[in-house]
Order: sequence, then structure tokens, then C-alpha cells
Amino acid sequence: MVFAAFESGIGKEGVAKFCEVFNMPFNMSPDTWYSHEETLSQAFQEETSVQLQKNCAEARKLAMLEEGIDDDAITTVDISMTFDGTWSKCGYTAKHCIGFVISAATRKVLDFEIISKVCQQCTQMKAKLDEAGFNDWYQDHICEGSYGRKTIFKEKQSVREL
Repeated sequence: MVFAAFESGIGKEGVAKFCEVFNMPFNMSPDTWYSHEETLSQAFQEETSVQLQKNCAEARKLAMLEEGIDDDAITTVDISMTFDGTWSKCGYTAKHCIGFVISAATRKVLDFEIISKVCQQCTQMKAKLDEAGFNDWYQDHICEGSYGRKTIFKEKQSVREL
């Protein structure tokens, strides 16, 4: 259930509404829900990392073939690439932006960067913990919602970070 909500983007509240419409009980505790969400997120990040490494290796191999390089010990190879970015919604009110570096030869994503004005983890933990508990948790947290500039600059920032 959590995976379906994760994939469709409806979240816990969306599942609760869905269950209500069909007169089905929905009684998963927030701790259980967030635990499953965290497990899915970690698995997704690990698989994404593996796939990006494969894409980079493929682009590197193709660039070496194009340049006639046989020695795999060479550390630097020029790879033609392009950049594309998108916002979570049209206009300058978007809270999230994602930028992609794409290999021109393979047309596969080599890397990406997400820029956000809000941090979902902070939002969840604020709702879950009291102020003192949140402050303790926040000290070790790397906030994903730390982008403080205007929305129009988010794509440029993602290019800089990549």
C-alpha cells in the first residue's frame, strides 16, 4: 500500500481518502507509514545510484571508442552531454526543481540534482515531534529544503551543483 502511494504520489492522506471512499478501514500508524516510506526511499536511492553508475560507464566507454582510446586507465574522457530541468509546476511559485545531465551519445541520465524550498523530512518530523525533540533531530539533519532564492534561479543552481 505504501509503495503504491509512493509511486502514485498520493501519500498517506490520499490512501486514507481512497479507503474512506470504498468504506475500507485504514489504521496504519504514522510511525509505521514513515518507516515503510524511509525503507522505500533508501531502496530507490540505492537503485538509482547503481543505474547512474552504469549509465556513466556506458557513456565513458562510448566516448573512449569515439576518441580511439583503448587504455581504460585513462581517468579523463570528454563526454558530450546536455542539461534539462523542470519545475514541480508551471510558473514561479514552484517549490521543487530537478535538473538532469544527459549523455548526448546514449541519451541516458548521468546525474541529477533536486533543488527544493521545502524539506519533506522536516515537515514530517515537525508534525511528529515536540519542539525540543525536533531541535535535537534537526542538529544531525541535512535539510533538503534549504534553497532560499527566487524560483527562477533554481535551474541555474542545479546546473552549478552538478
